[in-house]
Order: sequence, then structure tokens, then C-alpha cells
Amino acid sequence: MDSSVLLYNQLKAAEPFFLLAGPNVIESEEHIFRMAKHIKSVATKVGLPLVFKSSFDKANRTSSKSFRGPGLEEGLKILEKVKTAYDLPIITDVHEASQCEAVGKVADIIQIPAFLCRQTDLLVAAAKTGKIINIKKGQFCAPSVMVNSAEKVRLAGNPNVMVCERGTMFGYNDLIVDPRNLEWIREANCPVVADVTHALQQPAGRKLDDGGVASGGLRELIPCIARTAVAVGVDGIFMEVHDDPSNAPVDGPTQWPLRHLEELLVELIAIAVFICVGGRGVTLYRSHPRSMSRNVYTSKHADQDQIELPPQRGQAIVVVVCPKKESETFDFPALIFLPMADNTRNIRNICILAHVDHGKTTLADHLIAGTGSGVVHPKLAGRLRFMDYLDEEQRRAITMKSSSIALHYKDHSINLIDSPGHMDFCSEVSTAARLSDGALVLVDAVEGVHIQTHAVLRQAWIEKLTPCLVLNKIDRLISELKLSPLEAYTRLVRIVHEVNWIVSAYKSEKYLSDVDAILSGPAGDVGSDENLSFLDVEDDEEDTFQPQKGNVAFVCALDGWGFCISEFAEIYASKFGVSAAALTKALWGPRYFNPKTKMIVGKKGVAGMKNARPMFVQFVLEPLWQVYQAALDDDGGGKVMLEKVIKSFNLNVPPRELQNKDQKVVLQAVMSRWLPLADAVLSMVVRCMPDPVAAQAFRIGRLLPKRQVLSDGVDSDALAEAELVRRSVEACDSSPEAPCVAFVSKMFAVPMKVLPHRGLDGEIENNVSDEGELNECFLAFARIFSGVLYSGQKIFVLSALYDPLKGESVKKHLQVAELQSLYLMMGQGLTHVASAHAGNLVAIRGLGQHILKSATLSSTKNCWPFSSMAFQIAPTLRVAIEPTHPADMGALTKGLRLLNRADPFVGVTVSDRGENVLSAAGEVHLERCIKDLKERFARVSLEVSPPLVSYKETIEGNVADKLENLKFFRTSSDYVEKKTANGRCTIKVQVIKLPPSLTKVLEDSSDLLGDILGGRASQTSKSFDTEISRIAEDENPIEALKKRIMDAVESDILSSGDDDKHRVEKCKLKWQKLLKRIWALGPSQVGPNILLTPDLKGKGSDGSVLICGSSHVSQKLGFVDASGIGNTPADTSSEVAQALLVEAESLESSVVSGFQVATAAGPLCDEPMRGLAFIIEAKIEPLMAQSDEGEASHHQPEQYGIFRGQVMTTIKDACREAVLQKKPRLVEAMYFCELNTSTEHLGSMYAVLGRRRARVLKEEMQEGSPLFTVHAYVPVSESFGFADELRRWTAGAASALLVLSHWEALPEDPFFVPKTEEEIEEFGDGSSMLPNTARKLINAVRRKKGLPVEEKVVQHATKQRTLARKVKIDMEKINSKNCLKSTFSERHDALFLEAEEFAPGSLVPRWLLSSYHGTTSPTPMESPL
Repeated sequence: MDSSVLLYNQLKAAEPFFLLAGPNVIESEEHIFRMAKHIKSVATKVGLPLVFKSSFDKANRTSSKSFRGPGLEEGLKILEKVKTAYDLPIITDVHEASQCEAVGKVADIIQIPAFLCRQTDLLVAAAKTGKIINIKKGQFCAPSVMVNSAEKVRLAGNPNVMVCERGTMFGYNDLIVDPRNLEWIREANCPVVADVTHALQQPAGRKLDDGGVASGGLRELIPCIARTAVAVGVDGIFMEVHDDPSNAPVDGPTQWPLRHLEELLVELIAIAVFICVGGRGVTLYRSHPRSMSRNVYTSKHADQDQIELPPQRGQAIVVVVCPKKESETFDFPALIFLPMADNTRNIRNICILAHVDHGKTTLADHLIAGTGSGVVHPKLAGRLRFMDYLDEEQRRAITMKSSSIALHYKDHSINLIDSPGHMDFCSEVSTAARLSDGALVLVDAVEGVHIQTHAVLRQAWIEKLTPCLVLNKIDRLISELKLSPLEAYTRLVRIVHEVNWIVSAYKSEKYLSDVDAILSGPAGDVGSDENLSFLDVEDDEEDTFQPQKGNVAFVCALDGWGFCISEFAEIYASKFGVSAAALTKALWGPRYFNPKTKMIVGKKGVAGMKNARPMFVQFVLEPLWQVYQAALDDDGGGKVMLEKVIKSFNLNVPPRELQNKDQKVVLQAVMSRWLPLADAVLSMVVRCMPDPVAAQAFRIGRLLPKRQVLSDGVDSDALAEAELVRRSVEACDSSPEAPCVAFVSKMFAVPMKVLPHRGLDGEIENNVSDEGELNECFLAFARIFSGVLYSGQKIFVLSALYDPLKGESVKKHLQVAELQSLYLMMGQGLTHVASAHAGNLVAIRGLGQHILKSATLSSTKNCWPFSSMAFQIAPTLRVAIEPTHPADMGALTKGLRLLNRADPFVGVTVSDRGENVLSAAGEVHLERCIKDLKERFARVSLEVSPPLVSYKETIEGNVADKLENLKFFRTSSDYVEKKTANGRCTIKVQVIKLPPSLTKVLEDSSDLLGDILGGRASQTSKSFDTEISRIAEDENPIEALKKRIMDAVESDILSSGDDDKHRVEKCKLKWQKLLKRIWALGPSQVGPNILLTPDLKGKGSDGSVLICGSSHVSQKLGFVDASGIGNTPADTSSEVAQALLVEAESLESSVVSGFQVATAAGPLCDEPMRGLAFIIEAKIEPLMAQSDEGEASHHQPEQYGIFRGQVMTTIKDACREAVLQKKPRLVEAMYFCELNTSTEHLGSMYAVLGRRRARVLKEEMQEGSPLFTVHAYVPVSESFGFADELRRWTAGAASALLVLSHWEALPEDPFFVPKTEEEIEEFGDGSSMLPNTARKLINAVRRKKGLPVEEKVVQHATKQRTLARKVKIDMEKINSKNCLKSTFSERHDALFLEAEEFAPGSLVPRWLLSSYHGTTSPTPMESPL
């Protein structure tokens, strides 16, 4: 966002008003600096946004001898120095169009003088600078004239305009301020400023001693005019201030004394507070200058005593005391009594979760505005997007970073976290969910449940959050879809039921196969109705979301209104003479009101009645429809209805809003006061969501799972203290004596200027950047789960791998840090706090060098780390980055390190070729990361490669008879046999494809397997703790994983459709035997490939010994006992055999290493293998020169290199060759794509999908709308630029959301050539065959990796025909080109050769082959694989 737009939005949102203040004209550089310093200190103290004002030239003087200022050039230099020195925005005026360009380079606001307010050329020139334009109303103009002046600025392309009232000529040499003008001038539809000093000017009204005249003024009346303007409700105050007005060279009589500025501003703020609370008995208290530490506040009135308030986290100026002796505070910027509750039971930690564009940030705006905090004005709520503080967020109108704000509502402190809805930023959803106890799940009432709605509900279920449902955009059902109340009710019921079905499916044991059928279904018939049967899940449990329980709200966030059923129940309770609780239960569902019997009945009770409607329709929706229709009535006949609503509910609606010409404004004014959105939602939050004490007791199994201590030699004291800490977290113990435990969900970077410049006691802080010249500071986003956290505290930082029972062995996972400062997050700002207790959210400074992404903080090192967060997807989009100038490589490396810390989901690695690879979740995420690198962290020019797409390699596995396939695997002679270079080791390798369900379990459980096996866990979308979250607290995770593996194998066998139970049981038995022989997993020890131990044991008949291996993976997974994993050694009667066995055991690691290397880089394009099982039989033979005395083999020199290396390399080559023999296939990642478009653009959308190799799953029309929803699978490699192309071809009418779904093997054989007559007939002889997609992808990957690629320079050469029947051949010329080495046949075919690398039977000129290969003979093309 442009800085002018940002400043403009800040000024519009300023509460109670913003201040434009400074001396009339620049007198000297020293004077202007002194004035800027003092005015800024006053404005900061009272908490008003300040724009510093001064003029470089006063062109409109009474006398030509009057002082005018330093002039344009010198004046702008001085103002620029002031702007830089004090970080202040500048406003100054212009008098000629030629001045605008120069002034626009320095000033943030350009002011148009009153006498020039109608000068079109000047207004247009000023507007074109892009700066904010403040137009003063001419003394001779009516307020309506300013509408035209403001419109001139907008038509010039600048929407950032303000208008200023400065009085109207009344008689001679005098001005008068008509308060009505402050209302009428609002017709310009922009912020209104009141000039309270020039309004009291008396032009040429002061006689000088020398007989001349000058402008006079009534300085003593400035407070009177200012009070009037604030009471009316202006947006800003313009005030010229001077330290010595009596001796000021220009306009001294109308400049306010600097020494009285603070007193006047405090009084104006008090008036604004008085207006805000509707005049409830207000007493103004000011902070006692000598008692700041004791928080003593003294009344301004003599009859009031001093009061002492509880310690506050910030300096307050205004306290409002109501007649009931209850203190009420208002959160004006820097005048904030921070709502950090001391009672943990009064805290609510919530996050807002939803699909993109369903209204999260708009809802957050209204919740902030509705709590009376003053941070967001109610009129700007929904348009300001206060929680989107990044420029990129405002530009794209989507949330990218989760941000928090503390709100105060009815004695409750509510920590609200707004989270992104775009799938690219789902990691921010994870960080928000971990720190919250409840979730507001928003669903668009028109669009319904979308794919991200599934994802956020799943995240809430994993983190054990208490959700509440908010159905947003109810107004669209009325104004856009034109639904009747009954139709709207049917739609709302369907959405509530669908959300409940989703949650019920997550609660069931098979939620992965039911709810995720859309996302992770098999590549075949995924989109069929059978696979979408998760909507039919039956659950005996009570529905999670029930409007009659009060956890469902119906809202329109844009217009600021909303309600729960209980609010209408209270309205009708007295009318029906029943309790509100009983009526609440009847207002949802098939309940009807019988007007004859005055009773609430079921559907049978109104069987004979006409126009019977459910009570929700009759008593809730129909009144809403009537109000909307009345407000939007073009004939104006609806005013009676609106007046009736206003009178019935005693609403306080300003007349100017009711008289507004915009019907939408009138509707919003009535609805927001009748059904306030903030009250409806926040009351639901307080009522339905748990406090931290109750929430942590429920969530403890997710936050700190019970650890099984297997070793008997652990420190009992450490174990006891760790259990004490866990109990403190479970109880949310906030006492100072309790161990302090907090969890940091992410690190985020903020500019240094965002940090508060003053400490807790008002002292100026020396904020120094942690990163040197980058001027960035890293803060930790944390929640305190136990104890009290305070500034200056030394605390232990625990990583996820820390184990308090292992002592020194895990010392590298433990650090000690000192907390520099604690801040309360207030959306776009931060406020100092001295301490914070359990249940609160804080930002912590001082951990930037200790935490990379997340960590656990503890006051004791005997504490288990919190479980890791679960992420919905993995960062799959990768690009290589390098600086444009090689000298900037150091800056890029540092920038990548900072970006990796600032973004919880970004991945930074170095490839095998030494490239810096950046991994992101999607295109939007990648664009933001690159922008941050260029502008914030690295600040260098970058070169970004095309996306690096990840692939996998597998073999064809469509075998109908799985039992026969297993028998073939065990007894087949179809294996690859290789020998090491020295001939001592003979290796046989067989490969088979694993069941798809088993492969998926191994992939999803990679982190859990890494923890069990002790291997290096790979970067996957689900963490170890996500797997733990699926398991009951008392269930062994190893047993649960074993059960999942067995269930996966069984489901795959049953899905084959074999009705023979005997064969099914036999197949299951064979798989159970194979699972007992798992030697290793790969790649990286935890991948989706299995190495099985060989079936034979002992020494061969020829004296060789088999490397048996051991099934220790099966043992750790519980498939075999520890006693059953050893292999019986062969005959060890001779010393030679015994030495050979010892050598065989030492080579076991080489076999595993060869398997790991092979599965990490397959034969097609060096991509990892997936879903394969290998059996490797490696037999070693004794050395031929070995004597009978048992001479050791290692004493003889090995001319072929180290024997272990030979074994590893040979196994790698054998595995790759075995894959090539089994019809290799390329596996690519697939996105699940959800598209929405209108009917007329459906064809264009399908055209784009066709070009992207997409596979459409289903298409359905949204009920009650002309929109279609299409589900499809799109390959990741085809997704780059997909959204832009879709928008371009559909004129912006189609939108798409991509979610990483699954891996899918390409059915095409990369080496396919037509051979049989049927294939030649179908595909042609090569000249007409379509390009092989698999081969094209393989070649593209090989090129990127620098691997050899065979390409045909000319694919299909044909000889030019001539008119002559006989073609004379110059043999000498051909021979001179070394094209032929054999005798020509006398036949015409002599010039041609059948080329095997092309289609069989195709004729290719021999000279073409020669030139293609670069050789003199037509040697066949060698495969690079």
C-alpha cells in the first residue's frame, strides 16, 4: 500500500480525532525544530495522531511588507529535515500549480488555501502528486461548494482528499463559524477538519502603530470553537501553535500558546469521551505528575478526591467514572487501559477461521469497533481492514499473517486472532489455533462450505478448540439471490447440517478415508458419489453446532449486524408469556406456532394450516426481510417501517444518517443499532467458549501428551518436576510461585519504528535492531500456559527434540535467554507490559537469536516440550534464487536466514548443485517471500528460477491378482543380477509395488516413524504430534501405527474385488509374513519404500555366504519380537567360513546404504522412488588367493577400491536396473482444485483446465445462484500461472483454490513406441504419434539437473521428391562425408536405415543418423538411464 493511502486510512480511523498542528510559517530552522519536538511530545503523551504543519511561503498577506517565510526551496529543505529527525508526516500549503511537484516530494499532505479552493488547475496539479489533499473552504463559499472541489481531486485520480471548515465572512473584517457547516460539509464524503485558529481571524482588523493594518484575531475563543467542533464530531482539528504568539511575525493573534496545548487537547479528548458514552455522568481525572508509580489520578474539579486505580500497563490521561462508581476506560491510541484481565476465568482466547473471502477481517473490524476501543471507528469497520497491517495484504485484500488484538467486553478480556483464509498461508492458521482455546468458524451463507472450511474445521479438531459457527453475508440472500425467508431458512439449515457432518466425520475413527476423500482419494474414481459419502456419516453424538444452544450466529459483517436465536427469544418471551430459554429451543428446527391455540407445535400440529412456516422463518427471518425491503424501497414508502423499528427498540439513530441518500447507509444505520454485531458475537464467545483454565484441562493431551518412560535409570527428581510442570499447565496456574511455561508458535519481524518509543515509566527507549542495518526486530508470538512472565526474566528455550530425562546428551536442544521486553499486541501496534500471567497472549523481544520457528519456554529445564504444530500442507513450490550481482551473495544468505525465521512455513535449503532453494506453499506465498527478500531482509536484486517441481518414481502396479503377484515376487526368476567389480559379491534384486494405501500410511507417518526408528524425519505435511492427536491418550502410538499399517494392507486386498475368502486370507497371511521381514525404510530411513530381508539364510553350496540382514524395523514396529529378528548363521566349522560371516555382518550397512541411495534417486530422472518393496540377496565369496590357514582378506590390496563401497554402488545400480525392467512410471503431485464461475464462462474455464491436463471430478450448480462449482485435479507442474490464465480467459469471473491433494502415477510409459499392428494403427508409426507427456517431463527434470538428455534434432525426415524416376547417387560425395561404411544395395532402400530409437519400420536417412549421433556409423542411441 502506498504511504499516502496508509496515512489516509490511519487518519480516518483516528480516535477521537487527529491533529494538524504547528507554527503558521517557518521562521527559522532552529525554531521549527524546537516547535516540532515539543508538539510531538504533547501529541504522543495524549495519544493523538499528529501531522506537523508549517508554511514555506505566506502569499496571501495584508501588506507586501509582511514576513512571508524562507521560500519554496529553502523551506522544503527545512521541512524535510523535520520529517526525518522526528518521524513526522508534514502538511504545508501551495499557491501555484508549479509548486505541487516539488512540494509533493516532501509533504505528506498538500493543503489548498481557502481563497484558492475552487482553482481547478491547482487542485488537479496537487491531486496528481498522489499525496493527501486538504482543501480549506473559502470564506466566501457555501459548504456545498466543497463537494465539487473534492470531486475535482477524485476525478484527477486521487481519492485521498479532506475538506476543512475555517469560517465564513460575516460583515466586514470578521468571520463566523456556523456549526451546521460541519455537518453539511460531510456531503463531500471525506474526512472533515475544523480549523479552530483561522476561524477566529479578523482580516485586516488590527491597526498598526505606523498606520498600517494587519489581520487580527480572537485567540481567547479558540477553546470555544474547538469544543464545538469536537462535540459535533469532526475527524480532525487544525490548529496553529506558537511558543510566543504575541511576538509571532505572522498571524500571532490566532495562534494558540504552546504551553497551553496539552491542557486544551486533554479537555477536547474528555468531551469526545463524554459524547462516546452518551453523557453518562463523566468526571475527568488526570494522571498525578508525582504519583505515576502509584497510579494516582486527581480530579479536575475541586470537590473530587484522588482515586487510585489498579496498576495499568501504560500511561492513561482520561478515566471516565460513571454514577455507579464503576470505572470505564476507552482505548484511544496511547490512552489505553489495556484489557489484560487479572482473573484468568475472565479471559477468552479465540481465533477466526474461514475460507478465503468469507469475511474474517471484516468481522474482526466490527468486533474491534463494537467494543468501544476507539481503535476502529464504526463507520470504517469492514473497509479499514485494521488487522491487515501489511501493504501487500491491503493491496491484495487478503490476510497473509495472523495478527492479534486485545479487546475488553463486559469485564472479559478477549484476545482475538485473525488468521488467513488462503491455502498458501495455512501455516498461520496452525500458529493461531495453537494459541487459542476457541474458534469462530465463518461460512458464507451464499457460497456455503468450501474446501478451506474443511481444513480449518480439521485444524480446530486437531488442536481441540471449542468452535462456534458464524453464518456470514445473510444480506446476500435478500439483496442478491432474492430468496424468500423460507428458502433462506432451507439453505441455512443445509449449511449447518453440512458443517455438523464434517465435524462428526472427524470424530469418527475413519475420518481420513471419509472426509478427505476429495483431497486424498485414489487416482481412479475419486469424484464418484460413493467416495463423497462422508455426508452420510451417522453419528449418535449430539450435533456440535446447534443454534438453540447459542453457538451459531447469523450475521452480516459488512453492515455490522448479527444475532443469535436467544436475542429474538428475549424479544418474543414477554409477548408469548414463556421463558426465553424455552422459546430459544423452539426457534430452530421443525417447530411451528399455532395462532389459534397460541401453542408451539410440531409439523403434525399445523397439517391443515395454510402458509405454515417454521418459527425461525416467521419470527426471525420475516422481520429481517421486511426491514431490508423497506430500507431498499425506491419509492420511499419504507420509512414508516424503519421508524417503527427505531421506536419499538428505542434506537438512537442520528437524523443525518436516516436522511442519507444512500439507501445502504440508512439500512446499515438501523440494523447495526438494532442487532449490534459485536454484542451478538462476543456474547456468544463469552457464553460458549471456555476460559483458559477449562480449556487447558481439556487440551492437555494435545499440548503436552503423556510420555512413556521406558528406562529405569532416569532421574526421579527430574521426572517428578516434569510432571509437576505438566499439572501446572493443565490447571493453568497463574500464581507467581508456579513454574512459568509458554509456547512460541511463530517468530515475526516488525520494523523498528513500530516498537514503542517509551518504556513503562515514560522513559525514551533506545531501540536498536537485532539485525544491524536492516532495521528489523524479531518478536515471538507466544501464549503463557502457566506462571507469570516478566521483562528481564531468564528463561530456558526448549526445542521440540528436548528430553529432560536425557541430561547432557540433549544439551544442544536447550538454551538460556533473557527476555528484553513484553508487548501486548494491538493489531497494528504494540504496547509495553511489565508482566503477563497464564492465559494471556504476548509478543516477546529478545528471542530472535534463540528460536528459528517455534519453541517452548520454561522457567525450569525439567519440562517436556510442547507437541509440534500440525500443518495442513507441505511447502511444495520450490525455486532457486541467486543475486543479480555475485557480490551480494552474503546479503542473500543472511536474508534467507531471516526469512526462514520470520515465516513459519517457508523452507530454505541448498541443493546438491549449491543453489539456494526457497520452498513455499503456493504462488501467492512465494511472491510475498520474494518481495520480503528484496525489500526487507536481503535488499538486493534477485534472479528467480522457474519453479522446481518435485516428482517421484515407481513401477506399474496394476496387477489384478494380488496373490499371484506375491507368489511371483517370492519365486520368480525375474530378477536383476550384478557382481561387484572384484567379483566377490553377487547381488540379486527383485522389486514389487506396495499397496497404495500402505504407501500413503508410510508417507503420512514419516515423522512418527522417524521418532520410533531414530531416523531423520523428512519434511512432510503432518508431524509426529499430528499422528499422536489421532490416537487416544492411553493408546500406544506404536501399536496404533501397526494397526494402521495392517488396516491399510487389508483395505487394499479387499478393494481388489476378490470374492474368494480363502484367497483373501491367504493373501493377508503372506503380507503379514512380509511385514515381519522389514529391514529398512527409504529414502532417509523413513520413506515410503521397504527393504525386505532375503528369504534364504546361511552359506551357499559354493561356499558363499548370504548377507542376511535383520528385520529390526519390524521389531520396532511390533511385528516381531526382539528374539525373532536374528538370522541363524551358516556353518562356521572352518575359520574361513567364520571370517566370511563376520565380513557379511559388516557389509549389512553397505546393503542398506545402497538401498537408501537408490530410493533417493531413481533411474528416470534422479527423483525419489515411491511405493516399492525390494528384496536384495547379496552373497559374498572368499578370496581366491586366500590360504587354508585363514589368511585375512583385508591384508591383500584391493585394486577395485574399498569392498564396502563396491557393494553399495552395485546394489544401487541393481535396484535402479530392476525398476527399469518393471515398466517404470513417473509420479507427479496433484492439486485438488475448487473453481467457481458463472454459466457464461463455464466453457472458457474448461478450456483452461484442458490445457493444464486437469481431470474434472464433478460439476454442480450452487443452489439459488447462477454460479457453478467445479472440482478437478490439476498437476502441480501445470499449476503455475493457472490463476492468472483463468482470470484472463474468464474476464475475472472465475476463481480457483488449489490444495495439495495426493501423488498420482502417470499412466504413460515414458519409453513407449508402437510395435504391434494394433498400436501402430492406433498411435501411428511415429510420425503422427502425440507427444509423450511422461517423457517430456522426465527430459525437463533431467535438463534442470544437468543430466544427459537424448533429443532428436529432426524427428521425421523425408526426402524431397523429384520428377525423375531414377535418382543418380554420387557415391564419392557420400563417402567423402563418411556417411556410409557398407556396400549399397541396388535397391532404393539402400539409402535408408531402420532406426530402433524411432518407431519401428520408420525409414530415416543414414546421413541424418550420422549427423544426429555425431559419429560416422549409425550406432543405436544409448539410453541415458
